[in-house]
Amino acid sequence: MILHTRMKSCVKAFSLCFTKKASSSGGDGFYCHAVLLPTFKESGNKRLEALVATVLEGRHPAQMVNRIDNNGPGELYVMPAFFAEYYNY
Repeated sequence: MILHTRMKSCVKAFSLCFTKKASSSGGDGFYCHAVLLPTFKESGNKRLEALVATVLEGRHPAQMVNRIDNNGPGELYVMPAFFAEYYNY
């Protein structure tokens, strides 16, 4: 499952279901601004905090796509919309 940054209405619901189960663009305590900024802009700080609560690890979008294609571990992948659209997810 890939959540596009445009899907602001889902943030609260999936934060409850996916706490510490998501892979997000970034790594080592850094989150990709292409995910954070649109989430903050559309939904505010409360929803941004809910999104961050779901993150278990940071990865490059290409690494996430590789996991998806190879049925690797992970339940939720959060990446910029342009990567998801490019890979047709």
